[in-house]
Amino acid sequence: MNHLIGIDTSVHDRMVRKYARYFREAPSSACDVDEPRLCVEGLAVLTEEPIATKTGEILVFEKGAFDGHFASGARTEVWLAHDPTQVVCSTVSGLEFAETDEGLAFRFPLDNKRYADDIKRKVESGRQACVSVGITRTKERTETVGSHKVIFIESAELRECSLVAAGACDQAFARLIDANHSPSLKESVKTTPFKIDSGLHNIKTQREKNTSRIESLRGRLDALDGRAETFSAGTGPDIGRPATKCPTLEESNRAQTEETERLQRQARASLFH
Repeated sequence: MNHLIGIDTSVHDRMVRKYARYFREAPSSACDVDEPRLCVEGLAVLTEEPIATKTGEILVFEKGAFDGHFASGARTEVWLAHDPTQVVCSTVSGLEFAETDEGLAFRFPLDNKRYADDIKRKVESGRQACVSVGITRTKERTETVGSHKVIFIESAELRECSLVAAGACDQAFARLIDANHSPSLKESVKTTPFKIDSGLHNIKTQREKNTSRIESLRGRLDALDGRAETFSAGTGPDIGRPATKCPTLEESNRAQTEETERLQRQARASLFH
């Protein structure tokens, strides 16, 4: 009996020595899994949709426009505000792309310590959650659509994607995710959270545009109102003509709220129908 017990103890000791390192590493591994792996993902480019550039051009990226670029293995980088001195990462350090029904989606890990905290704050707050791209057009054609000249981009090189405060493509956006609890990029763009974030981003950009238009309109109305008062005090052709009335702040806010609610209904309809 003692001999058998001695053998069992010896075997037990050998097993403990052999597998002890796995037990020691287990708590560390568990902590690593719980640690968030923050990434930034979103839409970089929309395809088959007109995009008005700051130079006055109207561009349409055709599906597959960047296939040749990616097939060549050419490098694409992520910059901040189109600044080549602020390179966050590239396709050789975690940046990835996936073609979707809407366009070109992207994802990159937020592990560049120099920029991570700043990017996290700007994307979370929405202050710099838009995306703009730097491209080199390699094949294109121009067509007249209605009264507009439209440039169709058949192929292009994608040099960089930048996180910006506002871009030419309203729908291009960035959001934060935890890669530990998210599917692959190609699957993520099909999820409801991605579509909701995209819809909310569109509502935000449209609201900002509406605010800008209202302010511009108020400025023009103020100018017209002042001119009407000058004419009325002059030779008299405008005497008796009612002066142009500038909308009150309450009226402007109400118009903006109504437009925002309309956009929200539109976003919900596109998400769930």
